Amino acid sequence: MEEMESKGTLEKEEGEVIVREYSESKDKELVMELEKRFEFIKRSDGSDMSNSKANSSPKGVSFPTNTISGDPLCRIRPYPLRIMLVAELLHRSGEVVGLVRGCIKNVYLRNNSFTTTPTISGTQRSCVKLGCALGLRVSHTHRRMGIGSKLMKSVEEWMAANGAEYAFLATEETNTAAMNLFTAKCNYKRLSSLVIYMQPITIPPKDQPPHIRIDKLLVDQAISFYEKRLRCKDVYPTDISTILNENLSLGTWVSYFARAGETDDLSFIEEAGPCSWIIFSIWNTAEAYKLQIRKPHEPMIVDSMGGSVQLESFGFVFLYGLLGEGERVGELVESAWEFTARVALDLKEDCRLVMTELGSADPLGRHVPIGPCTTRVDDVWCLKRLVDVCNSGGARDEGSTWEGAADAGNVFVDPRDF
Repeated sequence: MEEMESKGTLEKEEGEVIVREYSESKDKELVMELEKRFEFIKRSDGSDMSNSKANSSPKGVSFPTNTISGDPLCRIRPYPLRIMLVAELLHRSGEVVGLVRGCIKNVYLRNNSFTTTPTISGTQRSCVKLGCALGLRVSHTHRRMGIGSKLMKSVEEWMAANGAEYAFLATEETNTAAMNLFTAKCNYKRLSSLVIYMQPITIPPKDQPPHIRIDKLLVDQAISFYEKRLRCKDVYPTDISTILNENLSLGTWVSYFARAGETDDLSFIEEAGPCSWIIFSIWNTAEAYKLQIRKPHEPMIVDSMGGSVQLESFGFVFLYGLLGEGERVGELVESAWEFTARVALDLKEDCRLVMTELGSADPLGRHVPIGPCTTRVDDVWCLKRLVDVCNSGGARDEGSTWEGAADAGNVFVDPRDF
């Protein structure tokens, strides 16, 4: 693959399907067409969105959605180690009927149930090399042929060949077919339960309250702050500096209540005390790909008044790295949400949504503003140990004990993976 330095270039024939590496010159148009036809989020009850109030159900229902991009590799380009595999039908003029993306990154783990490594700066943590499977697709007309399993097996072998200790993926809780594939057939185990929050942007968004300050941090300030504070997370990336320096990261802000005689010195946030504060970053997903929300036979989105608006595609911004504390942190989270909406409207892209994703045990989850048009999607992170994939003798290295640990409820959601 172009610009990829990795081991294990793959080309495997199994039955009538060959799994091979993506070729931009050969496969780009075929892959884009497959992506356009694929609906990756479905209503759990199979109904349509004729009643917009159903969108706010706490059970995490969702609706048919597509991602549209002119670059099939956009979701994995930020990673130096990456691959995209396609499933091609033999004797069918190269028809692409499935695909999966893979990348490799390092993450820190926190919690005694995950690791037995020594303490670092008072917090026990360990670094794990993680392979991530993203965007598994199989054509609707070629399901139940084992193509999804073949793609997963191939991308796992690539991960293992490039040193990954575990394979990781995310899927919607209500996607029964995907959960059966990953847990029953591919032997993944649940790692974490999360909730995705999607909120249409009202025009105009609410103004910022005068008693709340929102200040943008320098990148170096943000990196320093996150490196200290992310140790409260069960899982978080080792390369937060890389994430914050990505072009798609619009910046990091800190929000707090204005105080008499204040200065721009934010050192009070570093100190334990009674003040309320939050920090958050914004990722411009709209620049990488668009989202399309539609009924079974027509594109649509629920607007702020509960009506239906016809559209083809639109962008969204992703609120990530949300941390905070204090008795009035809920007010700050709501203000940050409106601030993010204002940032989105200032972009050249057609942004219609603000999204975020939080772990089930994230203390800020209960403060996310929920309106009549808010959609909640229950998400699941799954994990699989790869040592048996790359070790033909079946020996297991017991130095790491992440698999089988308790649910990782408070995690950092990497915007590159969303």
